[in-house]
Amino acid sequence: MQKAQQMHKKPESLRAPNEVEIEWCNDRWQFDCLADLALKAMYFEVLTWLREIKAGKPKRWLTLAGRSGVGKTHLANHACKMLSDVFLCYWPSLGNNLRSGNYGAAEALKDYQIIRIDDFTVEDDKSGFLAMKSAEIFNGLLGKSVIITTNQSLSQIAKVDERLADRMIRGANRVYEIETTSWSLR
Repeated sequence: MQKAQQMHKKPESLRAPNEVEIEWCNDRWQFDCLADLALKAMYFEVLTWLREIKAGKPKRWLTLAGRSGVGKTHLANHACKMLSDVFLCYWPSLGNNLRSGNYGAAEALKDYQIIRIDDFTVEDDKSGFLAMKSAEIFNGLLGKSVIITTNQSLSQIAKVDERLADRMIRGANRVYEIETTSWSLR
């Protein structure tokens, strides 16, 4: 079986010098790291998270934090395409729903074991309502496989609500903060 898988891989001589390629469930996943060690490290964090899910290891969160345009959402979306039954949540829309009293999407999160949260943002709202609701949602996600993308650093999130930052690093949960140039500026 291993020999057959190797036959499907692109020969080293045909591969772009910065391209990382893996086989995952008979699906080739190519990600050009642009010779950037930070991008390569983020890629391997996502790959490790995926492998753990497929191996049935204990569920954990992976938060990808960093400026806009560095590939966080691209990697998270591709990873989730390789999984089944993933709840995709665009956080700004969820926040708008919560503010208007529509809690349906937040309730739906409880029914899934794998959740993808895109563009997580926590604001310093004067009432504290959104931070409180976010903490409630995060509490309900403990023990599930979650991948989060955010443009905020862990310290920025902690300044608004320490409970949220705490959940992101609790137990085996990991935060990967990437500092690199946006793809469009390369």
